[in-house]
Amino acid sequence: MPGRKSEVRAWLAYDWANSAWAMTVAVAVLPVYFAGTVVPKGGVELFGIRVDATVLWGYVNSASTLAVFLTAPILGAIADRLGARRKLLTVFGLAGGLLTMLLAACGPGDVATTLWIYALSQIAFVSANVFYDSFLPHLAKDEELDRLSARGFAVGYVGGSLHLVLALVLMATHARWGLSAEAAARIALGSAGLWWAGFGAITFLGLKEPPRTGGKPGLLRAVREGVADTLATTRRVAKVKPVLLFLLAFVLYNDGVQTVIKMASLYGTEEVGVGMPMMMGTLLGIQLLAMVGALLFARLAGAWGTKRALVLAVALWLVAVGWAYLLTTPAGFVVLAALAGLVLGAVQALSRSLFAAMIPRESSAELFGFFSVFNKLAGVLGTFLFATVRQATGTSRLAILSVAVLFVAGLVLLLRVNEAEARARRDELRGDDATSPTRRGS
Repeated sequence: MPGRKSEVRAWLAYDWANSAWAMTVAVAVLPVYFAGTVVPKGGVELFGIRVDATVLWGYVNSASTLAVFLTAPILGAIADRLGARRKLLTVFGLAGGLLTMLLAACGPGDVATTLWIYALSQIAFVSANVFYDSFLPHLAKDEELDRLSARGFAVGYVGGSLHLVLALVLMATHARWGLSAEAAARIALGSAGLWWAGFGAITFLGLKEPPRTGGKPGLLRAVREGVADTLATTRRVAKVKPVLLFLLAFVLYNDGVQTVIKMASLYGTEEVGVGMPMMMGTLLGIQLLAMVGALLFARLAGAWGTKRALVLAVALWLVAVGWAYLLTTPAGFVVLAALAGLVLGAVQALSRSLFAAMIPRESSAELFGFFSVFNKLAGVLGTFLFATVRQATGTSRLAILSVAVLFVAGLVLLLRVNEAEARARRDELRGDDATSPTRRGS
């Protein structure tokens, strides 16, 4: 149908838009700029303890994702109640873009300001994705979920890579434009916010709110019912063992993935001696390989099944972490990055589509809000663990090795997930049953 195709294109455009933040701000430019320019040499004092940029970066990622962990499921439930997925996606998407633009004002010594802006933009990024992801089961049939989810990540990798290329060109040729290296980096960071908000407008204007049934409550009632429904959702999910096992597995292995992504550039420059040009080129290559990997594993999922393809991807991540601990040369870092790139998109896309296949469409925003809780809970433990081990030992090698525990535990639980049973029992996850506390009084 033409209408559905235009909505799919609008939905895909948001992955293109927000990936500029994910790539340029969260992974490539800001971590290095923060460590090399914003934070003074020798670090800063935090609660009477001297900490360096790597430790600060780990802790701020934990804190900001903890904030999302506490709010995402309630936001999702409210979106379902009010029929406000598109509105809330627009609010958080625009807020994230505007916050990111403010990074252009951050320079040497602006440690607290930079961390606050980054943390708030990350909260906006993840909150917006709750509503963005919740559109997926409304735009694709069960047999199309893997492919559409993978297409979204693939489009995102292209968009994020294109913005990073433009940013790197600006940073490499800054003198030609009469800019200092610092000014070029600031413009690169701020432009990611403009890219996010600008291309995001295609999504904000092009998506249609999925139909909903029943009356539309007021905001305060929606908040109360959202909180109550979140508790009810927790109870329902706890009763459906395959879904519960998957979410526990997801929080563990995705914790490992998110930690590696966020700490990769600092690890490569600090422990392996990768220079800035090679690091930026490697991170760009990862994005291109992630696009290929997402599409490749989508095909593999079609042949093997989503769960089996996901198990392979997680196992390869475990291999990558062990390899990272042994790395000694920049060339080895590049080869390892290629492996990580191939499985990066696979884990994200297949996890999203597997969960979408387990849930009822009518409660998608609420359940994807719940999914986002586990998604962002992952970012709390992993980066905190990395930063703590780094602070205690003085080396990032043992810190990266500690992440292997998360992949092992996640893989064990994932192997126990019964995908067929989860699909058969997904009606048990609906929020309109007679036992729901917000339905009994209606």
